[in-house]
Amino acid sequence: MTKQGSLARWTVPMLTLGAMLLTGCTGALGSATGAGTVRGLLPLCYGLGPDTNLRPHVVVEAVGADGVVRRHTFAADQKDHRFYEWKLPQGHYRLTANDARAPISVDVKTGVQSRADFQSQGCL
Repeated sequence: MTKQGSLARWTVPMLTLGAMLLTGCTGALGSATGAGTVRGLLPLCYGLGPDTNLRPHVVVEAVGADGVVRRHTFAADQKDHRFYEWKLPQGHYRLTANDARAPISVDVKTGVQSRADFQSQGCL
């Protein structure tokens, strides 16, 4: 058998084995660091009239062990935009929002939807 024939016979199985190992490792990492969904009520801030939302946008921030993970501005009104929803990597977070009474703690698990409602402080 020639040197090239011997090399070709071993190259294909070794590449296949390497690809299988890499796929297995990637799958394990992907499941450990997956994302979950967080959904909840936004804190609305109403003035003197029933349709007078003083802040038409609410900024929600997720703070994890390494600092701010995500910050997003959500439209906020009683009629159409009362909820927020986003995906976060698995972990423990402190959520803050302007006009909320207090931060919320939430644990995010891969593939799970968590509920975290903000309490409004009443802005009248």
